Amino acid sequence: YHHVWVLDDRETNQNILREYENDDNVEFVEYLSKDYLFYLACAGILVNNVTFPSFFGKKEKQIYINTWHGIPLKKIGYDQENGNLEAANTIRNFLFTDYILSPCRYQTSLYKKAFKLEGIFAGQIIEAGQPRNDLTIHGNRENILKKMRDFGLNIDPKKQVVLYAPTWKGQDYGAPVLDIEGYFHFIETLEMQLSTEQYQILVKPHQVVYSHIKNDERLKESSRYAQFIPAVMDTNEILSITDILISDYSSIYFDFLVTGRPVLFYIPDIEEYNEYRGLYLPISDLPGPATERLSQISQWILMINQVKAQYKDKYTEQRNKFISNDNGSVGKRIWNVILDGADDSGIVRRLVSVKKKILVYMGRTKVNGITESFNSLLNVMDYDKFDISIIVRSSKDPNILEKINGMNPKSRVLARIGQYNATLEELTNHNMVLEYGLDDPEISEFYSEAFYKKEYRRNFGDAKFDYIVNFTGYSSFYSILFLQAKDAKKFIWLHNDMYKDKNRTVNGEKINDTVLSTVFSAYPHYDKLVSCSESVMLVNRDSIATEETYDKFTFCRNLVNFSRVFEGLEKNDEIMADGQKYLIKKQTSSVNDRVVTINAAPLPEKNCINFVTMGRISPEKNHENLIRAFARFSRETDSDSRLYILGDGPLMGRMRQIVKEECCVGKVRLLGNVINPFLFMKHCSCFILPSHYEGQPMVLLEARAMGLPIIVADFSTVTDSLIPGGQLLIGQDEESIYQGLVSFAKGEVPQTEFDCNQYNQNAYAEFERLFTAEG
Repeated sequence: YHHVWVLDDRETNQNILREYENDDNVEFVEYLSKDYLFYLACAGILVNNVTFPSFFGKKEKQIYINTWHGIPLKKIGYDQENGNLEAANTIRNFLFTDYILSPCRYQTSLYKKAFKLEGIFAGQIIEAGQPRNDLTIHGNRENILKKMRDFGLNIDPKKQVVLYAPTWKGQDYGAPVLDIEGYFHFIETLEMQLSTEQYQILVKPHQVVYSHIKNDERLKESSRYAQFIPAVMDTNEILSITDILISDYSSIYFDFLVTGRPVLFYIPDIEEYNEYRGLYLPISDLPGPATERLSQISQWILMINQVKAQYKDKYTEQRNKFISNDNGSVGKRIWNVILDGADDSGIVRRLVSVKKKILVYMGRTKVNGITESFNSLLNVMDYDKFDISIIVRSSKDPNILEKINGMNPKSRVLARIGQYNATLEELTNHNMVLEYGLDDPEISEFYSEAFYKKEYRRNFGDAKFDYIVNFTGYSSFYSILFLQAKDAKKFIWLHNDMYKDKNRTVNGEKINDTVLSTVFSAYPHYDKLVSCSESVMLVNRDSIATEETYDKFTFCRNLVNFSRVFEGLEKNDEIMADGQKYLIKKQTSSVNDRVVTINAAPLPEKNCINFVTMGRISPEKNHENLIRAFARFSRETDSDSRLYILGDGPLMGRMRQIVKEECCVGKVRLLGNVINPFLFMKHCSCFILPSHYEGQPMVLLEARAMGLPIIVADFSTVTDSLIPGGQLLIGQDEESIYQGLVSFAKGEVPQTEFDCNQYNQNAYAEFERLFTAEG
């Protein structure tokens, strides 16, 4: 075998370079260099203990071994805060991996749960111990001490080695907290309290921390410099000559257990760390004493035999649980399985699941009806039947982050990170396909299946899905990308009257024309075209079906997050100022929360007729006719009335102009987006939906759940939104809307009870039907 080792830089690794300079089978390359990229693309076996970059995609015949980097004490994967995005590249790498190494059953369980690999991981887990601990068990003390001296460390073979090895700290792995003075204080305190004739104190910063501090003048000019172990030295070799280990919540202590020597825990910030990262094991379970006081560490070292005796049982328990497989020949045993095909079924684990595996793209996770509908579906999903993966785009938008992190934890989020791994020609051709679609004969020559296959594999590795669901139905990119899931049935959702939405004009521009033309061109390649209600299905089939797609049309009503509505009604988002009640629209805090800025809207007055509508300020919502009809109603009736419009959109400026034209400023109030619209609607008299067209209007169901009287326009797909005796149906023109407002003033708008739970049960049954043979 020809071994290619990747180094961060050659300068700090001169000792390793010299050690292997005469070995023709060993070559060193620098990370992200051209040589690195070359070998990443063509090496037969790839080995990593964390992740390859986001652009990496394993080739068909490559073997990828992920050794991981130790048993974790601190939470990892999806268990950590913001885990749905933080774990993105790790999960992506695991989906490529043929063999993940596991030291013990505990770690295998973490792969299954913390990384949610069960049901999606196609490779094998080899549960045989940690090969790196072979070095600790068989470490040659004299050779290791010589290496340490070669690296400039001040090491005395006659003294006991006390090693301080804390993990990195901070919110960003690439930008850890750097506390050089803290390291100095640690060394000085212990040297003052211990005999320096008997003990020598060494510090092993986490490799990421060391990469930041190694050139710091405070360290380079300090007399303590020779006590800092450089990151290029092998940690497990260092552990083999360590007599007492002092750590915090680093996984290094698990490795050290193979020595049988004592470990102490210095954790000055345990409460803070536990709050933002979290630990898997309570401090009380550690195989040694833990303290926040540095002075206590010295006292324990001075009575180390008593400490060992006190923690003997816990130490033995953790050795049995975590390192029972580490016998000094783990590396050989693993290579026998991977390279020689040895039959060692006792250590090979597969994460097999009989559930139906579904991959869903649900859009950009914006705050809208599609996102809310999908989250409602996740909350009632039968996870005993279905394994759900959701592909999202990584984002820093706090509203989108909240939605991504708030997804049902029984599902699995796969965040698409990085960019296409493609040539300029491939990208140019891809843009042509997105612009003109798949059904243009002149464009067919530009369609490169190899490009999409490569991008699909970059995102999903070797994972196999039974079903692919394009839930948003508005992404031309995903509509085409998902065609690469050759063995999966593919469904795409139609959330609206798609023909009308394709031709919708905003400020003179058909904003959806290009995207939906391309999406429509992908329809023949999907197994089912799922409209959001039966009436929407009939309209879509009549307007856009072809001979090839006609029989693929079906429907499934959207679910509604009614708990979001009821929780909103219970929230205390009202404030009083100058005798007037206001609803908080948005609230922001300055640094340290010392100044709070509140954007609020006056709540409707009880003695008024208060009409309300909610939705995007866009042409299809028909706000202009509503405003003009209300202005007439306000002028021609004796009632004191108001019209509240919740939402924002491209026609907001136009609506403000119409309000001025109709001289109803103050009576028509354009409130924009409100964080808790339901509490505002609760104070209104009647909900009105005057739209020209809709898919399945979720807001109508939310208004029903609140018990509001409803006026709704007779748009083409309205049938499934009606219930007997539950609304007043009107036309979409100004006169019809005016007459509807008058009817409410006369008490002629009917009301009826609405069973939210029954509605969602029926809608979910329709969803499950899609994934059965008869569906």
